[in-house]
Amino acid sequence: MSESSILISVVIPTRHRNDLLRICLDQLAPGVQTIPADQYEVIVTDDGNESTAEALLKEHYPWVRWVAGPRKGPGANRNSGVEHARGEWIAFTDDDCIPKPDWLEGYIKTLTPNTFVYEGQTICNEEYCPFTHETPTNTTGKKLWACNLLINRQFFIEFGKYDIDFSFSNEDADFRERLQHQKILFLFVPIAMVEHPPRLKRLGVASGQTKEGIITIHYKSGNRGLSTLRLIKLILVTWHSTYKQWGHLSHEVFRSLWPLAQELVYVAIHAPRWSHKYYLKYKDQPPSYHFRVM
Repeated sequence: MSESSILISVVIPTRHRNDLLRICLDQLAPGVQTIPADQYEVIVTDDGNESTAEALLKEHYPWVRWVAGPRKGPGANRNSGVEHARGEWIAFTDDDCIPKPDWLEGYIKTLTPNTFVYEGQTICNEEYCPFTHETPTNTTGKKLWACNLLINRQFFIEFGKYDIDFSFSNEDADFRERLQHQKILFLFVPIAMVEHPPRLKRLGVASGQTKEGIITIHYKSGNRGLSTLRLIKLILVTWHSTYKQWGHLSHEVFRSLWPLAQELVYVAIHAPRWSHKYYLKYKDQPPSYHFRVM
């Protein structure tokens, strides 16, 4: 297959972040990417309920296709975007990422027969990151984050897409572990680069909600008996590790103590229900992979 015959569908999930989405789309505009405009399409799949990006796209980005998301979490939203895609290849990125002009060209130049999954390099150019923010970077591969990957559309569908049990996070970690468990190789493409500026951490209840994904992975891996106390210990260890990286006390550190308390209370209330739910769901199924959360 020649490079000129390849069609890539760029799928961008979004939800109430039109300001960031604008920056992302500006980098995908025809003439900005280094491949011809007829070699790719852009699909924004929108999970917004308070507002959407539909009017924004119609007025300023008419070359982008807007579709309504299913409002069942990021994995389901990405799956929905793929359902509307026309391309043989799907390029996933997030609405808070900034693709480099040669992002898609980097993937096209690296396509290899019988390799269906590729992950690009994710960088952060900011020198300073507040304690309340995080800088997701992937400069060596093996993470397969959904903010920068290319996958064959047919393979993605046949493999099983993203697991919609992950309503808040970890759907891409689950996808990676399923691939590795089945010994399906994915190739790291450092020249296919997106920038991921520092993003505000999920704090309080929002952070607590993501812990359902940890419990899902735990039981899906064939593990048993994840107690609420062990999950709370994981939260405290993670918070302490982040504090050590910060290196000194500050007002931001102290302000984070209240959201930490909210997260712990939320998890203490909901974790027993999550654990019971996913134990029952996966107890009679063979493990999807082998992964220990703790």
